[in-house]
Amino acid sequence: MSYEFRRIRPSDLPSQIELYRSSFGEARSLQALTDKFRTEFTGVEYIGYLAITQSEQLAAFYGLYPVEMIINGSRVLGAQSGDTMTHPEHQKK
Repeated sequence: MSYEFRRIRPSDLPSQIELYRSSFGEARSLQALTDKFRTEFTGVEYIGYLAITQSEQLAAFYGLYPVEMIINGSRVLGAQSGDTMTHPEHQKK
């Protein structure tokens, strides 16, 4: 099976509801996902990457969260990995 890899878009958030349920057994609302992944304060609307099947099924998500760090006394924008998940039908591929 081949996958398309791309940055997450706002239109992808509804399909993440099912991915959360399948991967973690947890329900998430569209508003909760919108609030959690919105990162426009960094200059980029959303940070995170998807693997999508040819039939447009969301197979996996690699989440990134912006974090402000101080390195040698300077503030720097970095990223923290989180909420990385793979739909059970696509694991180990």
